[in-house]
Amino acid sequence: MTHQLYIFDTWVEYIQLQVKIVSWVGAMKTKTQQRLIKFLVEELAVPGDSVKLALRHSQENPTVLPMVLWKYGLINLRQLEKIWDWAENV
Repeated sequence: MTHQLYIFDTWVEYIQLQVKIVSWVGAMKTKTQQRLIKFLVEELAVPGDSVKLALRHSQENPTVLPMVLWKYGLINLRQLEKIWDWAENV
């Protein structure tokens, strides 16, 4: 007879924890994304309209926002490098 060790008493508890984790990760992404947008506008002088356009094109994966800006020519390579440097220190 084999015994399985479960950390949770029920699947409901497991699902509830997963929902909390997803919510927390989403909040963290949102907070980091807000900081990135502030950096783009205030430090790199990227126009707000450019940021909005890039956000629309990166809704499925917000982590690609800098690449979308660069892909559409809304930032130059030097600015992209500054964004990567900023991201390493966040």
